[in-house]
Amino acid sequence: MKRNRVQKGLSLLAIVGLQFLWSDRGLANTALSTEAAVQTALMNNRELKAARFAVQKAKGRLQQSGLWPNPGFAFEGLSDFAFANEGQGAFALELSQLFPLTGRLGLSRQVRRIEVAEAMREIRNQERLLIARIQEAYIDVIAANREASRLADMKKNVSATRDLAEKRLAAGQGSAAEPALVLVEETTLTREEQTARLTAELKLMELKGLLGMEPETPLRLTESLQDLVQKLSASTHSPTNAHRPDADLAVLGIDRTAAEIRLARAEAWEGMTIGVRYENEQSLDEPEGMGTDQFLGLRVSFPLPLWDRQDGAVAEKRAARAEAEARLSAIELEIRNAAAAARKRASLLQQQRGIFLSTRSPLQQAEKTLASAYEEGRADLRDVLTVRREVYSLDLQADDLLKDQALALVALQAALGSHPEMSRPYLEAAPKTKKPAKK
Repeated sequence: MKRNRVQKGLSLLAIVGLQFLWSDRGLANTALSTEAAVQTALMNNRELKAARFAVQKAKGRLQQSGLWPNPGFAFEGLSDFAFANEGQGAFALELSQLFPLTGRLGLSRQVRRIEVAEAMREIRNQERLLIARIQEAYIDVIAANREASRLADMKKNVSATRDLAEKRLAAGQGSAAEPALVLVEETTLTREEQTARLTAELKLMELKGLLGMEPETPLRLTESLQDLVQKLSASTHSPTNAHRPDADLAVLGIDRTAAEIRLARAEAWEGMTIGVRYENEQSLDEPEGMGTDQFLGLRVSFPLPLWDRQDGAVAEKRAARAEAEARLSAIELEIRNAAAAARKRASLLQQQRGIFLSTRSPLQQAEKTLASAYEEGRADLRDVLTVRREVYSLDLQADDLLKDQALALVALQAALGSHPEMSRPYLEAAPKTKKPAKK
């Protein structure tokens, strides 16, 4: 039996060791899709972790609310030692308890219970905004990398043209200015590519911060703009799980202020105090001498709300309820307007990108025709570079439109609250981080 326990312990250590090694290897080759990035951020984002303590604080206030006040114990003693010093004196013991006359303790617990629900929805709304920031940063990174890749391809084609220009010049064809023109174009493209790669690196650093990663952690993004647009379009076309936690928060604000109005009215009557008193008195009674008298009494006191009837508190809570109702109306209007604007923007960008792509084929054919004519000495190099630059510029503009469309869809998803995480039960913990993909 002891040997079996030892073997089990060694097996457990081996499994833990393998998991540690695997996690180190996974950390060195972290590859994330957008959904994996969202799950990672929900687990590891430092600001979100700190904000979640608001729920624990609200639960602590709920635990403290609605408790009966502690009973009171009083002792009172009297003696004539400083005067006649005849041994006369008295002492009294009293035990008292405050008994609420109204349901203010239950109302207090109801208010605190709503505050716990509000804290949960406040955290969920921060998650909604964080998800949108993660998606936007992800899109910025892959768009900058895509731009850098296109510029690198264009520079490669220009380099091939430079080789051709040098061969033509060596053969006594063309102009001596042609290699210089190609060099200027190549230098410009190199500078633009470096700028795009620097932008991608900076955006990647921003994304790592949102994910709760260290700056030196390697990170590779696996999805393309087209994939993101398709996924976001599917989640926002006819959302079945649209959910805005800030709207729920406003509704709870109305419920809380209504309960606070009832609580303020109830607090005008603090409660009835009942005390039980025992008194022992020693007095000199001539001619019998020292005698002892004992008393047992009951004390009852009621509050009289003549001056403080909590009218100001009730007026304040009524104003807070009207404010919560106005906030809910504003949020509902903001949801409708933001969703309509984002949907219209995404549709227009999709149409405009289609127009751009429809003009690409004729330009591409013209570029091929000019390139062939230049090889045969029937076209000027400057015209070839101009048309080629126009083709690539068209591709870059189409990519920018695709990026803007993806960002518009992210804004639409955030406005609708249609991300699957928004429909997760409030009492359910955030999902665990998925294992990183290996290279």
